[in-house]
Amino acid sequence: MRFTGFALIVALTFSCAVAVASAQTPPGEDAFRALYEEMVEIDSSPTTGSCTRVVRAAEARLRAASFSGTEAQV
Repeated sequence: MRFTGFALIVALTFSCAVAVASAQTPPGEDAFRALYEEMVEIDSSPTTGSCTRVVRAAEARLRAASFSGTEAQV
């Protein structure tokens, strides 16, 4: 009985530590998610979309990140 209680406490402590560790997002993840969301939401399908809009959005993001015009040319 004593071992079961100890094992339960250890398991709960470990699960709480894992939950806290997974709740913290790495630096830059929010920016990546925003970029990814923008690219996915642009219609680039062959029939109705425009791949050019996706490329221009990527180019704008690169320029906003201080890449020069020649470095950001896609």
